[in-house]
Amino acid sequence: HVLSRERAREAKASPMTVVVVQGSVSQDLKWSDLLIRRTVAIYDSLARQMLPQHPDFIVFPETALTFYPESPAYAALTDQVYRLVDDAAVSLLTGGLGYEPGQRGVIYNSAFLLVPGGRIVGRYSKMHLVPFGEYLPMPWLFSFLSGLTEDIGVFTPGKDLSVMTLPGRDVRVGTVICYESIFPDLVRQFVKRGANVLVVMTNDAWFGTSSAPAQHFSMAVLRAVENGVPIIRAANTGISGFITVTGRMSGRTPLFAPTTTMERIRPGSGAITFYTRYGDVFAYVCCVVGLLVVFERIRGGKKR
Repeated sequence: HVLSRERAREAKASPMTVVVVQGSVSQDLKWSDLLIRRTVAIYDSLARQMLPQHPDFIVFPETALTFYPESPAYAALTDQVYRLVDDAAVSLLTGGLGYEPGQRGVIYNSAFLLVPGGRIVGRYSKMHLVPFGEYLPMPWLFSFLSGLTEDIGVFTPGKDLSVMTLPGRDVRVGTVICYESIFPDLVRQFVKRGANVLVVMTNDAWFGTSSAPAQHFSMAVLRAVENGVPIIRAANTGISGFITVTGRMSGRTPLFAPTTTMERIRPGSGAITFYTRYGDVFAYVCCVVGLLVVFERIRGGKKR
């Protein structure tokens, strides 16, 4: 009954065609200053191959742009991305580096929404950073591990959950960056704030060809079902793909292949699920009930 109801709601939403670009830039080259132009060219070329399909929305993965798109110092590279957006005549969501003018050493792992006309109209900066990967917890204790983050620097956690609206559409996007997708309580906050589509952008190149990319993808299935919204997953080296509100997966890409995937998705209906509204309260109640049962069993055993 629940699945039938969700499918009926899904069918009422206006579909949009989404293209995800998987650049598959290897981790040892991703942060090289000498290869920034090449990386932009890879994403530009793959995206342009899909323009004849008339997408309504284009998504790049986490830190697809390994530079600061808001900085005048990178205007030439940003202009190349803007030309793609103008030629596509649709919005583009991409990972990149954020910063605060005048605040030295503040670097964000961010998602930017670019629209035709050369404008960035939205930004979300990753709030839940990866310890020992994006920052060094308790540096006074783990200073000997500082080399783990020296290649990309130490990121600053973002401050605000932001939901970005696609111009001209009733589509409100919540962007979850990589590791954040394993935290259901964080993800549901985007939907509580009005998101009817979730994007999980990630860089799973660290995991190689292990089972981790597939496990990471499967976590997104739970987030889609918990919150009743579809998920667009964009991964640098895979697995990219799409997940419906009922957990159906499509368009999954192979690992370590420069490719694209396209799907027609339908935004969530706006109906708030129990989990979105109340979070883990059901789990907490179960834990309390379980403890009470154990306590009663122990007490009953002592009486005998």
